[in-house]
Amino acid sequence: MNNRERLLKTFQHEEPDRVLTHCRGVLPNGTFWRDWQMTVAEDLEDEDVLILPGFGDLTMQKWLGLDIVLAGIPIIVNYPRHSLPGHEGPHKRRVGWQGSINESRSHGGLPYSWYIGGYFKREEIQNDWYEKYGNPFDEEYRPGPSHQKAFKKKLDVLEERNYPFVLVAQTGSFWEILMEGLGYEGIAYAMRKNKTYLHRYINQIKDAILYAWKLILELDVDVIGIADDLGQKGRGLLHPDQWKEFIGPAFKELTDFAHKKGAYTWMHSCGFIENFLRDLIDHGLDAIQSLEPASGVDIERVTDKYGDKMTFVGGMDSTRTLSWGTVDEVIADTKKCLKAGMPNGGYIAGPAHRIIDCPVENVVAMRDTIKKFGKYPCKL
Repeated sequence: MNNRERLLKTFQHEEPDRVLTHCRGVLPNGTFWRDWQMTVAEDLEDEDVLILPGFGDLTMQKWLGLDIVLAGIPIIVNYPRHSLPGHEGPHKRRVGWQGSINESRSHGGLPYSWYIGGYFKREEIQNDWYEKYGNPFDEEYRPGPSHQKAFKKKLDVLEERNYPFVLVAQTGSFWEILMEGLGYEGIAYAMRKNKTYLHRYINQIKDAILYAWKLILELDVDVIGIADDLGQKGRGLLHPDQWKEFIGPAFKELTDFAHKKGAYTWMHSCGFIENFLRDLIDHGLDAIQSLEPASGVDIERVTDKYGDKMTFVGGMDSTRTLSWGTVDEVIADTKKCLKAGMPNGGYIAGPAHRIIDCPVENVVAMRDTIKKFGKYPCKL
């Protein structure tokens, strides 16, 4: 059974031969990457190195035992970032197409862009900016054949090698674009005083995502989705009723289109998102990734309640246990997630977040525990 067959079994809520493993990435400016390079990488043999055309160096992913890679087509391309008025100092603050203000700094010896706040607090500010610098939703900023060709190359490489990894397409967001561009002040004002503008803007975002999804789904793609953080520690970033009113209809249009094309839908969301799961299912979502325990998400509770309706991805505590726990605690946490998610299929194992400042021995413990106990039938 190859990884594509395992993925389809998982989304059909059937048990493959083993559980798939997914991680959103390893940050190169974290201590894990540094320590891994200084220890593990020094002893790797030539056969341990994996470089794939279109993907680059996937040696770390291979070492971690991962089965899934993420790739997509951007929804807005080549739209220039311009300096925030009044902030032209040594660390220039720049405004993105959606109004997010970012400042570049150095972290761990590498450049890193930090989010500052939202600039488009009122519709008039956004209109003035687009009038001055161009509207990002105009045709000239759409992705095109070159982006589709690059994406197809990735698919072809994986197919030619019998799926050492399987690709999940991930493109776009709704709430994060609104939150980062308008800020909470701008969102709150629009929800109460300017709903017409907010609905129109969300539909513009939806149309941009849909355009990229059409390019992707013309190819042989099994799973497609977005990344949209709806939660924080202990609660959501907006009320579920607000999500349903403003974002739900646009989200449903995307999932309906994906299902029409024979693809499953996937979403990454950090934070406490349990209060959104019922609505996400009703709006066509097939899989949710993160299941952040540090925010209060209980993998046993959500799999018991919705395990037959949704594929769950992640759940292992990268924030606390993987970063600060003992090896034994990592093993126990990993086994707990496997035990909750694996029975009857519908589960993909892995940490809730990217691996950043984690001891190498803890990551090894998680990887090896998944490998040992992630075989079907589940015996935990």
